[in-house]
Amino acid sequence: MDLRPIPEKLQRLADAFDRFAPRYDRWFGRILDRAWEATAAALPVEPGARVLDLCTGTGGLLDRFAARGADVVGVDVSEGMLAKAAEKLRARGIDPERRLIRANVAEVNFPPETFDFVTLSLGLHEMPTAVRREALSRMARLTRRYLLLFDYYLPASLPGRVLQALLAPWEWFETPSFLRHYLWADLPRELKELGLEVVEVRRVRGLFPGQGAIWIAEKRKAAEPHPT
Repeated sequence: MDLRPIPEKLQRLADAFDRFAPRYDRWFGRILDRAWEATAAALPVEPGARVLDLCTGTGGLLDRFAARGADVVGVDVSEGMLAKAAEKLRARGIDPERRLIRANVAEVNFPPETFDFVTLSLGLHEMPTAVRREALSRMARLTRRYLLLFDYYLPASLPGRVLQALLAPWEWFETPSFLRHYLWADLPRELKELGLEVVEVRRVRGLFPGQGAIWIAEKRKAAEPHPT
């Protein structure tokens, strides 16, 4: 496992997930397994495709891509969560040493268009707006084909907006929650500004609070210059 330095402000979040990691799959596995299946099925990942999974956690989604023969890399801020992801990869006969990176996902650095698919699950709502935009910018730079986001979703209806307001003081794992700011974000617009077009949005039920959504965005090809 590649352990890279993380900002001090993220260490508290990492420590919380480290404590939680041994029980995470046992507590949330039944709910998240359905979500991981739906998320993995949303992308045409074929054997040999290169996949970068950010906020990979215990590797639920990463493991499904590995099962399809993809060349996977997972990044997370929590060493404890990555240790559980490593167990999944070893069970498939995959050495996790160079597949898993402990790092800040907003600072992940690879050459442009290294990966066919870049995914990020259940992490955007933990990020301040500036960090979220930086993470999306890096994802856009690193993907050749598709970017996928999976996170909470509340409809833009009156009940949904009321619930958003009630979530303002909510805290995740003893860290300040940015969920309300994320729920108000216009992800399709943010992705379009980065050269990606949202081609599909799928709803995923069964998450708390509300429901989840999968955003699938395709990288637009740069226009070829007109011959003179």
